[in-house]
Amino acid sequence: MIKNILFDLGGVLYKVDYRETAQKLADIFSATMEFSQEKELSVIAEYEKGNISTDVFRQEISSAFHYEGSVENTQFDHAWNVMLKGFYDYTEPMLNTLTQKGYNIAILSNINKLHLEHIHNEFPAIFSVLHHCFFSCNIGHRKPESSCFRYVLDECGWNPKETLFVDDALRHCKAAALEHIHTLHWQSAPYSVQEVLSILLEAIENHD
Repeated sequence: MIKNILFDLGGVLYKVDYRETAQKLADIFSATMEFSQEKELSVIAEYEKGNISTDVFRQEISSAFHYEGSVENTQFDHAWNVMLKGFYDYTEPMLNTLTQKGYNIAILSNINKLHLEHIHNEFPAIFSVLHHCFFSCNIGHRKPESSCFRYVLDECGWNPKETLFVDDALRHCKAAALEHIHTLHWQSAPYSVQEVLSILLEAIENHD
């Protein structure tokens, strides 16, 4: 029986548009570079694990664009955060409904400090609904590392066979499945609250 639901953040609960940040950085550095959830620089992974500071991250991104000039921190941060588009309309009512139904709810997100600060400052109320929040830059583990999922299960005291993991990245779902966690590969769409609940409850029923 599913008792616990572990959500990804970006692409599942929160809207993200990587293209906007790519364009803004290209404008700043007068150069283009493709990156997305699938195509990312190693420095982004290091920053998301909290292994480097925000200052070092800014410098490394400038170097990656072969830029030798200087960029104001506020200008860089705005470009980096412009991909963040807010929670989906269904997120808060959906989380409230699942909590009322008795499910334990947590977030597991690959996220960096700049993005985390922005989201926390903009939407503090939503995080109060959650039982646990696991952010890669704070815990030092990152999906799809097996240690990331084991860390969450240990910290929550959750049985993997009673846990459903919801993520829009298939490789993350496959990694979670290796830890015996049930998974739902999320397909982003403009869902209504009822549509989202229907998808989730059907997945829960299928794994019970």
